[in-house]
Amino acid sequence: MPTEDEKTRVDAVVDTNVLLDIHSCHDAMDSYNKAHALLAAAAIDDPSVVFRRARARESLLLAIYFDKIDAVTHSLHNEAVDRLVDRSPPAPGGTSIASDFTMTFVHFVKDHVLPGWDSKIVSPHRVGRMA
Repeated sequence: MPTEDEKTRVDAVVDTNVLLDIHSCHDAMDSYNKAHALLAAAAIDDPSVVFRRARARESLLLAIYFDKIDAVTHSLHNEAVDRLVDRSPPAPGGTSIASDFTMTFVHFVKDHVLPGWDSKIVSPHRVGRMA
């Protein structure tokens, strides 16, 4: 049974944008495709593509680090989930790369590849009532 300290432990509060970058790395591919339409092979060095690729890389490295240190993180539920669903709406398997990637990350990678990371997404009704 967890101790009181273990129940209230928080190693980091993760911003919604960081969660989105971790769970929706397919955005890097979209950025490249847009630049490629304009720049062809030179798109790989376009600053917007380099920036998005770096964000995807750093976000994934952060998720790996959270797993390695068995981190407990907290995030806001409504904002993170709503924005993730906006970016990659649920779709039947095989019809949307964005949805397939996100679902794979949420239901497989997070649970089976990064099991040490305890990502708590706090719902407003669980935090308490406004006075």
